[in-house]
Amino acid sequence: MPEEDALEQQEPVPETTAAAPSKKPMIIGIACIVLGVIAGAILLPAIVSAMERPEEQTQDQPTQAQQTRPRGVLLENPITVMVNLADENARRVLKADIVIEAKDRATAAKITRRQVEIKNSLIALLSEKRLADIEGAEAKAALRREIKLFLNERLQIPDAVLDIYFDQFIVQ
Repeated sequence: MPEEDALEQQEPVPETTAAAPSKKPMIIGIACIVLGVIAGAILLPAIVSAMERPEEQTQDQPTQAQQTRPRGVLLENPITVMVNLADENARRVLKADIVIEAKDRATAAKITRRQVEIKNSLIALLSEKRLADIEGAEAKAALRREIKLFLNERLQIPDAVLDIYFDQFIVQ
């Protein structure tokens, strides 16, 4: 029985109770690294742009322009003006809602009482304008300054009008 002798002579294989090392922790680790890289790639541009921007001012903190410029009182109702422009060849109409910022409440009340007179003056001023005079951002800013000076002269109150705003500005 040489076969039995051969089996007996073979060393018995020890049975291991410990299982082979699991690959699960390694897969979880790799997944965490991949997710971290993806999250970093998504968030990094937002973080960098936030660091490059100057801090946004909160509503409680006025800007430098607001600190140096006196704040007035906005009239509650805009003055709506609709006029034909002075262009000879083209018939164009300007419709503007003009909001006036007065220096104080008393001046705002005076302007409100004289609103019909002010509207008439604005119609006269704006009906002399050509399309080229009011087209573009710079032209509108110049027109706002002109209206401010014009109204301050008409009202005969020193610096009665602090600023002019266009709530609506349509040319057809």
